[in-house]
Amino acid sequence: MAPRHKFYYMKMNQKNLANIILITIGVVILVGVLGYFKKPNSLIQKSGIKGAVIGQYCNGAQPAEPPPNYQPCGEEPLASFSLKIGNNISGVDKRVTTNNKGEFQVELSPGIYTITQDNDLGVVGGPFSIEVGLGKFIETKLVFHESRS
Repeated sequence: MAPRHKFYYMKMNQKNLANIILITIGVVILVGVLGYFKKPNSLIQKSGIKGAVIGQYCNGAQPAEPPPNYQPCGEEPLASFSLKIGNNISGVDKRVTTNNKGEFQVELSPGIYTITQDNDLGVVGGPFSIEVGLGKFIETKLVFHESRS
């Protein structure tokens, strides 16, 4: 390579290197700025309702002479139980299904919600009214009773 071309070649490489360095610095600054503005949003606490759905069952009339430790009624979690959660003011209409332990959790904005059963599994209960506050998950236990026809 001639000395004159070598000079221009080195000058172009220096410009490319300078451009790469500037672009890298720009990207680092941009990522830092975006990360800074994103952090406050991640500090916002979510709100909603979490709880358990319990079915209460009774064994009919108590015997004339009940045995020791006799319990006429019992409770068990209602698995795969579907709930409808609504708020007439905001128009929210959500459905949630309990897990195998009868537990559920649903994210909601603050407000007063009405919870009703969304399927018929031989139990009745509710409607339940729950107020959700800002940044809090309200814990609840919803009890449904055996329906007797």
